[in-house]
Amino acid sequence: MVTSSSPVSFEVEQPLWQRLQSLADHAGNLPISRLVETALHRMAAQPLPEAPPPRRQMSVRLKPELREVLDQLSDEAGLSRSRLIREALEALVEHPPLEWMPTSGSADGKGHAAHETAAARRRRRLGAGPAPRPFSTTKRTVRRRVVAEVLPSGDSGKKGKKSKKG
Repeated sequence: MVTSSSPVSFEVEQPLWQRLQSLADHAGNLPISRLVETALHRMAAQPLPEAPPPRRQMSVRLKPELREVLDQLSDEAGLSRSRLIREALEALVEHPPLEWMPTSGSADGKGHAAHETAAARRRRRLGAGPAPRPFSTTKRTVRRRVVAEVLPSGDSGKKGKKSKKG
């Protein structure tokens, strides 16, 4: 049994922090630790949430122009560069360029693309296809066009070297 009263550190998003502050004020200036204790007691009576999928560390070289655009978008959106890259990669996987798609038949002989990811196979097997993302003309779409102008879709940034798989 743990008997230490040392602090437990964790992060919460700013909107949740503001809502917690408001709740603490309305409840008679309760300390945040009391809110955490109450939340944990309530959670103990419910099923635990699913763990997030494991992550994999990646490292890529980006052209300086694209890095500048990424930094600018990060500042504008208030998101980390990593988050923006993950969002861009999710969109790419869900909607790859047509020139990357097989043109006749399939490479595996089963009607599936050879480059199909394990997650895509799992979704197909479960009958849960990806929900199509609506196309919009919001700032995000305009930003994507800016990124596309800096790095044309046919330019992968490779200079004849083999890429490392990792």
